[in-house]
This record gives sequence, structure tokens and C-alpha cells, in this order.
Amino acid sequence: MKKGIIFILMAAFLLFGKTVYAEEYYKNHLGVSFTKEQYDFYTNLMHEGYQEAVTQEMLNEIANEDLDSIEINKVSLCPTPTKSKINPGGQLRDDCLFVSTSAKSLEMANACNGLGHCRMYAFVEWFGEPNQQSYDVFGAYFDDGPSIIGSPIVVVSTEDEFASEEVVKYESDGFGAVVPVLSGEGLMIDMSFAYSGNGGIFISYQHAMSYISLANAQLFNIDFSGYGNVFSFYGAAVGIYDQMPGVHMDV
Repeated sequence: MKKGIIFILMAAFLLFGKTVYAEEYYKNHLGVSFTKEQYDFYTNLMHEGYQEAVTQEMLNEIANEDLDSIEINKVSLCPTPTKSKINPGGQLRDDCLFVSTSAKSLEMANACNGLGHCRMYAFVEWFGEPNQQSYDVFGAYFDDGPSIIGSPIVVVSTEDEFASEEVVKYESDGFGAVVPVLSGEGLMIDMSFAYSGNGGIFISYQHAMSYISLANAQLFNIDFSGYGNVFSFYGAAVGIYDQMPGVHMDV
């Protein structure tokens, strides 16, 4: 009789256990496992290879979600910034989620799950290897309501190398991360952060055109009137960065 009960329990486990645990499709260098659906979600949200920047905390935000139901905003081409694009309150009028120069592109996307937890994503793609490898900056300005939850996650990668960046400068209305520029082909810089509140989020990536030290790369304030509506440099950082336009979204 006991053998029969054990056999039934084993059969039930084999039959129903597979429905509880989804099949692992991919595991990144952090040990985070993805199903095929989760892997495709991040490819569609950002780009192929972004999975390497996903932490377990980030994956947990979507782990129990119907991924087709998650609201995503992305791919809205930015017009050339002019005064006519700015309303009397100072805000750019329309969401501007993608901007590109001859050297690189910057894109942002937003995803909110069914519980209302939202995360902002942004990434820079270099079309070739940068001439100058020192320290760039990647950050956000929060206008009239939003605020970051926790810390931003910034990952720098090439075809052969990954690096996580921990040097982040926080101010009351935003933050800036100092990013080491790696040498090699396929340079990508990915950033994400959880946030709460409604208003405008502006994101900027600024590349150092000549060498700058880690200490001097932190000589900035977060300011809407700065480069990309985020970075206002001072001291030894003045005149170093390339003034790439930023992107923004109302959330």
C-alpha cells in the first residue's frame, strides 16, 4: 500500500511539477535565469544582449506578469531641439525617446507592471569604437514629481567585456553615473532605475571628447538647463563633454 502511495505521489510530481517551473532558456553572467518569453521581452524592450544587464531584482518585477500586458513606451524620434519645442513652463512638449548622432544613439523606454511598479530603461549604442576612452556620464533629471527608488543599474559592455559602474552622484532632482568607456567593438551602455511619481524624466549621456579623470568627471550638477537637460559641468569638466541632445518622457 505504501509503495502505491509513493508511486502516485511521484507520478503527480512528474506530471504537475513541470507546470510550476518554467524551462530555463538562458542564464546571464550574474546567474539570472530567463524563460524564452522573458528573454524576448528584454530584447523587444531594449536590445539583444541586454539580458546581461538584468539583475534578479529586475527580473522579479516581471516574473509573475503576463508580459503581453506590461505597458511599454519607446521609439519616438526626437525632433531637433528648438525654442518652439518648449512650452512656457520649460518642458519639451512631446515625448522624445530616441536621438542619434553620427557616432552613437540614445534611447529610453518605460515599463510598468500590473501592480504599478515602473522602471525606466535607457541605453547608448556606439556605432564604432570611441576615439577617447576615459569617463563619460549617464544620468537623469526629474521634473515636478518623479523620484528614483533605490539605485540605478549601469552596465558597460563590448563584444568581449562587461563592467558594472558604482560611482553615482545624487542630487535632489536627479542623479548622474560616471561611466568608464571600454575599448573594443560593440560598445553599449545600459542604465535602468525604478521610480515613483508622475512628471517628466529627462535622460542624458555625455561623452568626454578629451581625457578626464574619475574625480573631475564628477564635477557636475543636475540641472534642466545643462547638456541634454541633465548635466551642468563646472571646474575642470567644462568644455570636455560633447553636448549630445537628451531624451525625455512624461510619466
